[in-house]
Amino acid sequence: MPAESTPSLDEIRDATWDGTLACTGDDWVAMRLRQLAAAAQGTPLRNLFPYTSHNSLHFSRCSHYPFTQDCPWIWFAPEPHFVAYAPHPTGIQGNLADSQPPVLLDTDDPAAAVAAAVQALPPHYGTVWIGSIESQP
Repeated sequence: MPAESTPSLDEIRDATWDGTLACTGDDWVAMRLRQLAAAAQGTPLRNLFPYTSHNSLHFSRCSHYPFTQDCPWIWFAPEPHFVAYAPHPTGIQGNLADSQPPVLLDTDDPAAAVAAAVQALPPHYGTVWIGSIESQP
């Protein structure tokens, strides 16, 4: 019997994005998440691993928790309302930060929020790996 092959980085990343795009439900959270994930297709954000937390879509350079905290992220609300944030200078991301990082764009357009996040990617955003931040190459 042949041994099972280990999934490649591309396969893991694709599965993560596919799961985000397939977010089920017709509530506003699932709808906004699908809008953002669809808008991110074909952008450099697609090179990263998406994850969600507290009504926001985050992007990590690694595939598993604990994630990297050096990429922009987008908070969303039902109206629709999207706020793209720069990476926090201290490395703490999202709603856990004592103070929010700089707002890049506050908009009702998911594609515009994604474009703002793309503009704030760190120079090393292309360095991605399987594992957590603790297994950074």
